[in-house]
Amino acid sequence: MVRGLATNNWLAVSKLMLCMLFMCTANAANNLDDDAVELSASAYIPPYVFKDGHHGIEIDIIKHALEKAQLGPLTLHFLSNRRAEAQLRQGKISGAINIPRESGLEGYYSEPLLYFENVAISLAEHNFSIEQFSDLHGKSILAFQNAKNYLGPDYAKAITKALSYDEVVNQYAQIDHLMKGWVDVIVLEKRIFQYYLHTFAMNQGRQTKPVTIHALWPPSPRHVVFTDSQLRERFNQGLAELKKTPRYKALLASASSYAQRQSSK
Repeated sequence: MVRGLATNNWLAVSKLMLCMLFMCTANAANNLDDDAVELSASAYIPPYVFKDGHHGIEIDIIKHALEKAQLGPLTLHFLSNRRAEAQLRQGKISGAINIPRESGLEGYYSEPLLYFENVAISLAEHNFSIEQFSDLHGKSILAFQNAKNYLGPDYAKAITKALSYDEVVNQYAQIDHLMKGWVDVIVLEKRIFQYYLHTFAMNQGRQTKPVTIHALWPPSPRHVVFTDSQLRERFNQGLAELKKTPRYKALLASASSYAQRQSSK
């Protein structure tokens, strides 16, 4: 009789353990699909990330990739790169946008969302031939903030022989200065230029002057760095599916449409 009770108890415990294991597995799967993916981002890099935090080329690519991977929803935390790196190390967020590999931050980097293209831009009417950094000598240049620290030693050396050189936080001002002929060359990212050029045209109510784009730098990949390898792999799968669709190409070409959207607010 005692032996029979022991056997029955053992069977009951086994069934309970199997049920608990099944429930934990199911919950884990549900959590993987339903829990928010929490990423850090810079607050304002138009047209890639906008102040309201709900859209931008990079943000929309990430949202669509998460949807393809059946992950999400996306929750954004707007942090400086330094704070983002600290929160990643502490496991407080799932990942971060726009942390360069050169930062040395350990993590699981996704496939590139897209590529940034830093360029030099001049008015076509000047017919400048700018194919190497030395061609910037003797020209007035207006660049984005910290460009001389970011764009490499050859650029930093070349600008020492510029007619004049300045850097600004307000990138709309770069377009304004170029269109008014106040500077010979502006240096900024290509889609950021397209966004502000379109904004400038809408504000002025007229056509902008034709420009020449000088590609002095190679394209620079932009990733999401994750704290979890499985999340990175699933995100990569969703991103790969998205890249096969017309939606992805449309997002890459949407700088002007983001400018129109912002102007209507």
